[in-house]
Amino acid sequence: MQAMRLGCQAAIKALHRDNKLSANWTVETATDLLWAMLSIRTWELLTRQRGWTTEQYIERLQEQARRTFV
Repeated sequence: MQAMRLGCQAAIKALHRDNKLSANWTVETATDLLWAMLSIRTWELLTRQRGWTTEQYIERLQEQARRTFV
């Protein structure tokens, strides 16, 4: 999970560097939330327990991340 967090941090830092990270977030708090959103537990809940397809999961999480952080 540490590697996943580092990837999330890199994405959030890129938004921040490009002045696209919403002012509501710090790099650290945005990284934390993105990391939690993309956790295996969240994926399991949505795909295995709620029947989302992997494609739905990817599409909806990407949309939510954009709305949340940009």
